[in-house]
Amino acid sequence: MKMTIPESTIHRMPQYIKVLEYLDEGKVLFVTSRDFETHIDVNPSIIRKDLSYFGEFGVRGKGYSVTGLKQELEKIMGLTGHRTIIIGAGNIGKALTNYKGFDNIKLKINAVFDNDERKIGSMINTIPVLDIKTMKAYVESENIEFVIMAVPSSIADLVVDQLIDSDIKGIINFTSKFLSVPKRIKVISINIDTKIMEMFYFLKKSRMK
Repeated sequence: MKMTIPESTIHRMPQYIKVLEYLDEGKVLFVTSRDFETHIDVNPSIIRKDLSYFGEFGVRGKGYSVTGLKQELEKIMGLTGHRTIIIGAGNIGKALTNYKGFDNIKLKINAVFDNDERKIGSMINTIPVLDIKTMKAYVESENIEFVIMAVPSSIADLVVDQLIDSDIKGIINFTSKFLSVPKRIKVISINIDTKIMEMFYFLKKSRMK
């Protein structure tokens, strides 16, 4: 029977990779689950449990090899090189084309799509801005598996309708809109409002101490 990996474990894996990248840059050779805890707010027992789903990585008496574990987790998470497109050439879309962190996760932005005729045909950091009307054909011809959506919420549904008709498998959603898609499409929403609300709760609790 195939083991089901908890979604909460998958959510934490990128945090582990970021810690390992930081330690690797500092020439640290080994790390323990307690060392992880000093960088991220995750209990050591949970860290050990998460890693155990994928194999035995530790060295008795030393912990985990920083370089070795980083490489293994990158393989597990599929950091083998991906291409995507950004939908929306507004402020968020432009900021995303400037984000250098995509290089670390081996992600290439192929193109940006927009419906503004003043932007179509221009370049953002050597990345072409193309007509959104051609997006579906582009996604299929270039075998794009997921997209980054940064359009106004008012047109999000129209964009999603185009994506549903394509072979897309995932959407990173930077709009505040809840997207209705078939189960075959994975949606991950990045909503700063929810994170700020979490901060409000933390501040409220800290004042009550």
